[in-house]
Amino acid sequence: MESWEAEEARFIFQCKLFTETLVNTEDTEIIRLLFIQNVYHIITGTYPCNKTDAVQLAALQLQAKFGKHNPATHKVGFLTSSLHEYVPAPFMAEEDINKTAWEEEIFQKQAISMTEQPMESYLSVVTRRDYYGSVLFGVKQRYDKEMPKKLFLGIARQGILLLRIPKTFTDSDSMETLAQYPLADIYRWAYKPGVNFYFELKLEDAEENPVFTFETKEGQHMSDLLTDYALALLREMGLNADGSSREKKVAAKKSKQQESFASEDVYDAVEGDAGALAKSAARAAQWEAEEEDAGGDAGGDAAAAAGGADGEESVPAPWTKEWDPNHETFYYFNNDTGESSWVVPT
Repeated sequence: MESWEAEEARFIFQCKLFTETLVNTEDTEIIRLLFIQNVYHIITGTYPCNKTDAVQLAALQLQAKFGKHNPATHKVGFLTSSLHEYVPAPFMAEEDINKTAWEEEIFQKQAISMTEQPMESYLSVVTRRDYYGSVLFGVKQRYDKEMPKKLFLGIARQGILLLRIPKTFTDSDSMETLAQYPLADIYRWAYKPGVNFYFELKLEDAEENPVFTFETKEGQHMSDLLTDYALALLREMGLNADGSSREKKVAAKKSKQQESFASEDVYDAVEGDAGALAKSAARAAQWEAEEEDAGGDAGGDAAAAAGGADGEESVPAPWTKEWDPNHETFYYFNNDTGESSWVVPT
């Protein structure tokens, strides 16, 4: 930290896994932590926010810090030097921003606030978003021409979400959910370090499970996060990674190897999303182990789908050679026009 250029630096701890227990908590310290974390998401523009919500959230944030409205002090000028701590960055970046008008609207909203729990009220506004609690990763996809090539992939307790990257962050609805895959439907997942992340979906009426591949350098982080959710859900049910009861197991420090998942058969009796995700994690661990034993990188089979297979034929720019997992063959994609072809372009 001494080498950092900032005059003052702090480590801010954040919630990583948004399980049902965490989201529905009544613990005041956890609520405070969630409040701080979501203020950060709103103020930085990580979560898009329209002006109506921005004013309401700023008023609740103000009440959480200074109490209910006091007309003697809460008036224009009180927030002049710290307005950027209450108004989302996308609004502050506007050239024609009227800071006085923002202050007036925030104080008016604070004055009519009837809540006795501003932090809880703040969270209730933010949790309306279907991607609440998701860790967002910027990825590229080429398997579906109907979806944008670049999008956000979110990982949360609900599963995997694919979200449109907003053109504007001043509209709460701009980060639209394009697809959502529940935890119970994810069959397994893997990654190729620095190249891609992919997951297999279990569909009851499909002859073959579809595999979705995304170009990203954060594949390991994404894979680990899904595994962590599996562990967290098992813990909420009082189980260890090997399927045994946490109460019966002697509390001891365990190595990462001992924390690994047992065979998927162990989790046959585990109900709901926890059991499904635990089985998926067991398959994912086995999948990566099999590929490593075969001398390849995790996710090697999907490298072609991400355009990263070694020795692939040369195609003229802006065309790239892609893998279609449904037809189990290559096709060619024009990155400029979005055109695709089964025939090698010349």
